[in-house]
Amino acid sequence: ITLLAQKRFLPADGRLTHRWENALTLGPAAAALGADPFPSGGALGPCRIEDADTLGYAVFGPLLAAFTFWLARESKASGVSQLAFLAREGWALRPLYEAVRAVRPDLPSSTYLYASRRAVLAARQASAFDPDAVVTGPAFDGTLGALLQARLGLEVKSAAAHKRLVLPQEAAQGRKMVESLQAEILAQAEPEALAMRAYLEQQGLAEGEVAVVDVGYRATIQKGLQQVLG
Repeated sequence: ITLLAQKRFLPADGRLTHRWENALTLGPAAAALGADPFPSGGALGPCRIEDADTLGYAVFGPLLAAFTFWLARESKASGVSQLAFLAREGWALRPLYEAVRAVRPDLPSSTYLYASRRAVLAARQASAFDPDAVVTGPAFDGTLGALLQARLGLEVKSAAAHKRLVLPQEAAQGRKMVESLQAEILAQAEPEALAMRAYLEQQGLAEGEVAVVDVGYRATIQKGLQQVLG
């Protein structure tokens, strides 16, 4: 830990408790990044990582280990019956969790959940029609029909579908345009919702306390799943 501190690898608050758990997790990073008492340039300070192997071994490895152990501890403590690792990042995260579960079979079971933002948002419209879910998000410049196709996977035939829209500058106008197509959107979204609910029930998400595991920033898919399942 002292070697890492010399390389300025410290938490945001500048403190790192000297515990054996920390030493065990950070040992590989310390060995890879701070083992040389005579660093190039002759001065201690920030370390530049030159290759992908060292980056994975010394940075991402400890980071993912810490996340996996936290996930195992929290899921066990909260009484979760199943973890659903969300596509796509979940494909990499689930094997790490299952490696821990192999020696701790009392931990909740897990599954890999195929669910795209577009599919969930389309099904969500039938449960709670929400134009904001369509117009908020990444920048967009095109027709309203193209927007609905890209974000919901739906095709509308109305003349309004050919109107041009620039987001986020015209979000208020876009919201009204989406509202004008509510009936046409719902006609396609309702079968999507039925299919999505059937799939989620098949995956076991409709029973017990299930937690969704994902690397994201707005929880769009998670909120959509909650609304689809009620």
